[in-house]
Amino acid sequence: MGRLFWKFFIFIWLGRQLPEKLAIKLLSARPIVMIMSNAMAKSKDKDIRAYVHDQHLQHFSSFANRQVVAEAFSASVKATVCDVARLITTPTLLIAGDIDDITPLDKQRQLNDMFTNSKLEVIKNVGHLTHYETPAAVAGAIKRFIA
Repeated sequence: MGRLFWKFFIFIWLGRQLPEKLAIKLLSARPIVMIMSNAMAKSKDKDIRAYVHDQHLQHFSSFANRQVVAEAFSASVKATVCDVARLITTPTLLIAGDIDDITPLDKQRQLNDMFTNSKLEVIKNVGHLTHYETPAAVAGAIKRFIA
């Protein structure tokens, strides 16, 4: 697990320990969301970064309660596609950024090897947020894959 994972883990753990109101303030706090957003956004383009941060501030700051955040994080790390990849025979496209801190490229390559019929498309100079930072490259990869 990468450093970014542990930052998320500590953040979620702390949210579970605090009283509900304080936990919600922490989990939705702009500085916290921006720390995570800055850690994930790799683009140097100020407009792209502004868009990514806006999306994170809008969507990562609104949730019903701290339990929802904790359960979402837990679900994201307990079970993964690795658990069922060998069972998936449908042609599958994996899109990865070559500087992803959440799911490093070596792990993406291992996942690709687990599928019976997959293709890994690697986008250069982008991290976990390929869909935000390189939407044209992502769309191009999808178009090539389905052609």
